[in-house]
Amino acid sequence: MNISSECNFERKAYSSMSVYKYGKFRDSGKIHIDKDTIKIDGNRVYAFSFRIFIASLLVLLPLVFIHKLNYIFFLVIVIFVIYLLLSEELFMKKEIIKINWDQIEKYELDYKNKRIAFSIMDNPSYSPIVFSSSRFDKFASSFRQNIPDRERTSKGLKGMEQRNADQVNAMAKFLDRFIKNF
Repeated sequence: MNISSECNFERKAYSSMSVYKYGKFRDSGKIHIDKDTIKIDGNRVYAFSFRIFIASLLVLLPLVFIHKLNYIFFLVIVIFVIYLLLSEELFMKKEIIKINWDQIEKYELDYKNKRIAFSIMDNPSYSPIVFSSSRFDKFASSFRQNIPDRERTSKGLKGMEQRNADQVNAMAKFLDRFIKNF
């Protein structure tokens, strides 16, 4: 079972991922799934604290030379720095990570938008990872095959919902048989 595909990493948050956080990867990338690991090749956003540090350097350096520079130039620099803070896409680095199936804490399959989101236990700086792909069905079946007990939905555990649905179906069948006997 080797699945490899181009995918789009998205800035989307799912409430089932325990902490309401946005996906850490952006733009296009590649995902390769085999029987033991998931390999992710994409652009990861730097932490917000790192972006603040770079932006403060860009503001403080012109302050050193402010007596020789025009104040309008300083205002342009400050506006540029604010733009950098608001734009995550400018602060990205190329990452290639390998994850074992055991490291995945939980995942969610969004059939409507053909998205998969999963979080990693050992490395919160990469979690969650949210992506969509043209081969969504193959990726979804591999997640369900390798780690069926860790699937979540926005309302809770998928297994509990399945048990409830099975109970409702069993009750409906019982009522149908009961009504037919009368």
